[in-house]
Amino acid sequence: MNRKYATFITMDYDNVYEKVFLNVSIIDFLRHGTELLCVDYDFERHDKNMILTLAAMPEPATRTFIWLCRNHGTNFCSEREAFINNTHSHKTLLTCVTPFVRAYALLVEISGEQDGQPIGNIYKLNLAEYVQEINAKVIWQKEHKSTYEDGHSMILPLGTSIGWLRDHGHCIMDEPIPESEAALAQILRSHKARRESCVEKARKDGSSHGDV
Repeated sequence: MNRKYATFITMDYDNVYEKVFLNVSIIDFLRHGTELLCVDYDFERHDKNMILTLAAMPEPATRTFIWLCRNHGTNFCSEREAFINNTHSHKTLLTCVTPFVRAYALLVEISGEQDGQPIGNIYKLNLAEYVQEINAKVIWQKEHKSTYEDGHSMILPLGTSIGWLRDHGHCIMDEPIPESEAALAQILRSHKARRESCVEKARKDGSSHGDV
């Protein structure tokens, strides 16, 4: 992508995070990705509102996500759930490293806003290496937590789903619960530290403009 706002450094010091784009407009950057890679795709309808919703979340972990772009469209994957076995994000990433699928993968960290638009750092992923790490470190899912329209939540065993409860309404969120929350937190801290190291080295080494 030849974009003046896309400042990056090629990574020689991390096998997963190949490039980092510092303090970019998230919506502009991802929109341009779909313009280059997708066929007849409506970014404004499918992606823009999702990005704005994630940007408004109070938890930094929720504002960090993996964005996959293919010729027919995009996927949003949770970094947290990528490392939990059998979640939607985990299964989606695994399907993107087959010989029949070509996906452009970015990890997005929304850090704030500028002129009312989300900004942050974007990392180009070596998807094959990333999925290899996921497979080596994946945490098994123990249960899942369902949250309903009135805020009521309940823990359910795997394989059990209750889409509607009398007095509580429809299920609006389903969160996987890993066997070891501590082990998952350690994995996520390690990846966060690696990205921070990439940013620090990029700033020290200098940056340039160019193509993804």
